[in-house]
Amino acid sequence: MANSLIASDRGLQLVNDAREKQGWNRSDERFLDKAMISRATLNRFYAKQPIKRDNFVAICRAVGIQNWQRVAEKVLSSDEPQAASVLASETTIEIPPNSLAELDRELRAWFKALRYEIEADYLVETEEHFEWIIRIPVRSRFDRVL
Repeated sequence: MANSLIASDRGLQLVNDAREKQGWNRSDERFLDKAMISRATLNRFYAKQPIKRDNFVAICRAVGIQNWQRVAEKVLSSDEPQAASVLASETTIEIPPNSLAELDRELRAWFKALRYEIEADYLVETEEHFEWIIRIPVRSRFDRVL
């Protein structure tokens, strides 16, 4: 689920405290109406399952919490499960630990999972180090990092 959020234990407590100050119970229709979300979304929120960022922020704002980051545990991107499987499949090759080749392989797998690109025009690889220019997609353009 793209740009999804999960509530932390502390975050759930903050939301519950703020909700109780409004005089609402956990499934109060006024709560659902003010946040403009479904009961199923609210149930996923309380079950600490990922929900869309917009819905997460709406829940926080409905109870008066403007800083939704205090409630969030972690951000999930749509690529996270895929990234983990790509990384796991790439890391099954036996390479001596702490070697530069292992680091190279792991970074390439990680960048591939994140959909970052290594520019082929600039590759410096020696026995002691390597340098790449990484293209990181940012909206309709790329950032480049050495």
